[in-house]
Amino acid sequence: MSAVRADSWRGVASEEVDEFSPTVAGLLRRRSRRLLAALASPYRRQIALAAVLITVRSSAYLSIPYLVGLGIDRGIRPGGRGNLATLAEVVGVLLVALLVNAVANYAFLRVSGKAGADILFDLRRMLFAHVQQLSISFYERYTSGRIISRLTSDIDALQELLATGLTSVITSLISVVAISAILINLDVRLGLLALVAMPVVVALTYWFRVNSARAYRAVRRAVVLVIVQYVESLGGIRAVQAFRREPRNQEIFEDVNGRYRDANIWSNRLVSTFGPAINLLGRLTTAAVLLYGGYLFAQGDLTLGVLTSFVLYLRQFFDPLQELSQFYNVFQAAGAALEKLAGVLEEAPTVPEPRSPVALEEAKGAVAFEHVTFAYRDIPYVDETTGAAEFGVRCSPDPRIDSGPQALARPNADYTVGLLTSYRTGPFSGFLRLHHQSSHLGDEFILDSPTPVNRVNLSFEEVDLKLSYELTSWFRIYGGGGMLVGRDPSYLPRGTSQVGTELTSPWTLWDGKVRPVAYGDFQANERSNWRVASSVMAGLQFENARIGDRKLQVLAEYFGGPSPNGQFYTQNTEWFGLGIHLYY
Repeated sequence: MSAVRADSWRGVASEEVDEFSPTVAGLLRRRSRRLLAALASPYRRQIALAAVLITVRSSAYLSIPYLVGLGIDRGIRPGGRGNLATLAEVVGVLLVALLVNAVANYAFLRVSGKAGADILFDLRRMLFAHVQQLSISFYERYTSGRIISRLTSDIDALQELLATGLTSVITSLISVVAISAILINLDVRLGLLALVAMPVVVALTYWFRVNSARAYRAVRRAVVLVIVQYVESLGGIRAVQAFRREPRNQEIFEDVNGRYRDANIWSNRLVSTFGPAINLLGRLTTAAVLLYGGYLFAQGDLTLGVLTSFVLYLRQFFDPLQELSQFYNVFQAAGAALEKLAGVLEEAPTVPEPRSPVALEEAKGAVAFEHVTFAYRDIPYVDETTGAAEFGVRCSPDPRIDSGPQALARPNADYTVGLLTSYRTGPFSGFLRLHHQSSHLGDEFILDSPTPVNRVNLSFEEVDLKLSYELTSWFRIYGGGGMLVGRDPSYLPRGTSQVGTELTSPWTLWDGKVRPVAYGDFQANERSNWRVASSVMAGLQFENARIGDRKLQVLAEYFGGPSPNGQFYTQNTEWFGLGIHLYY
C-alpha cells in the first residue's frame, strides 16, 4: 500500500516532526554540538587523557612499517652482508612499539569506555527527568512510542558509537592524515603517485557522506515508526480488539516495516558501493607503487626497505578508509539520534514551574484564577478571565433562651451544618450552599417531665444560591433564593428569598486601625407567608484584629419580623443587640 494512504489512516500529522529539511541541517548540528558539549563538559580531564592515549597508540602503531623498512635496509642489507646487531636493535624497538601500542590501547579503551558510560548515564537521567516535567500538551503530539524510542534505540545508537565506532573513526582519521605526511617524507616520487588517487577518494567520500546522512536519518525515522506502531497497538490492545482494528493495524505495521526495510537496503547499498570502491583504489594504487618502486629499486634510486615501508603504509592508509565506510553508518545513526534527543531536551513546558515559588503558609479550600485563558490546539475557548473559587463545610449551634419564668427549662437551639462553594470574578461573586437545619425546643423539659410529651421538631435541608455585585470598592448588593429539598414536617412550604447590602467605609479612623461598616439584610420565605424579616447592623471593623484572615467587628443590630429561630418562625419578634463578629 502507499505511504500516503497508510498515514492518512493513522492521523500522523505530527509524527514527522523528526523529518528535517536541508535548510535546518546546520541548526540541528549546532543543537547537537551544544548538547554534546554540555554532556562532555564534566569529563574534560578523562577526554583529554583519552586523546593523549590515542595519540600515543597511533604513533606507536604508525612506527611499525618504518621500523620494518629500517630493519631491512640496515639489518638485512639486501645484496650485501647483514648486520645482526643492528637488526636485533631494530627488532627490540619494534617490540617496544608493539608493547606501547597495546598498553596505550588498553588504557584508552578503559578511560574512554568509562567516560562514555558516564555520559550516557547522565543523558538518560537528564532525558527522563526532563520528559516528566513537560506539560500534557507535549504528549498529545509526541506519542509514548516515540519517547520510548528516544530512551532505547537512540541511546543504543550513541552507546554503539562510544563503545566501538568512535575509537575506529578517530584512529582512522589520525592514520590517514599522518600516513599522507609520512609517504611524502619517505619518497616524494612514490608519495605523489600514491596521492594521485586522493581526488577520487575525496569525491567518493563526499558522495558517501551526503547520501549516508540522508539514508541513516531515514533509518532512524523508520525504526521510530515501527516502535511507535508496535507500542501504541499493544498498549491499546483492548481498544484494538473491541473495534476490530487488527487488519488495519497489521496493514499499517507492514507499511512502516517496509519503510524500515527499504531504508536499511538503501544504507547497505551505499556501504556496498563505497567500501569496494575504496578497496579497488587501494589495490590499484599499491600495484602502481610496486611497479614504479620496483623500477626505481632496479635503477638503484630506492632501497628495498623504503619500498616495503611504503607498501605497508599504503595498506594502513586505505584500510582505515574502508573501515570508515563500515563505521560511518554508526556515526550517522548516532548523529541522527543526538539530533532527536537534543530536540526533546529543548522542549519547554507550556506551564513552567515558578522560578521563585511562594511557600504555602496556611492552606484553605480556595482556588484563584488570575488572567487565565484556555485553548485546545490553538483554538481559544475561554478568553482572559480572573476569578476565585472557595469550597468548605460550615456548621454551627444557635442557642436562644427566653428571659422569663422557667427560662432554663425551655431553651431553643438551632443546629446548622452545610456544604458550600463560592466563586468570584471581577465585581461578580456567587454562593451555592446545601445545608441542614434542625431545631430543638425544650429538650430539658421533655427529659425531666414525669409524663410523656409529644413534640414535633422542625428540620429541613435547603439548597440556596446567592449572587452579588460590587457597585464600588466600598458598596456591594446581593440577592438570591432557595428551596427546601427535605422537610420535617412535610407540610412546610419550600420557597426562600434574601436580598441585602454591605457598606464598607473607604475612610478609616485612628490611623487606619478602625473602619466603619454597615449592613442591611432582608429575608422572606414561604413558610412565613413571605413576610419580610429585616436585620440592620452598623459598627466598627478592627483592621489589625484578626483570627486567620477574618477581621474582628463589633456591631449593633436591630431585627424585626418573623423569628429566624426554628419553631418560632410563625411569630413576629423584635430586638436590639450588640455582638462580636468575624468578617471576611
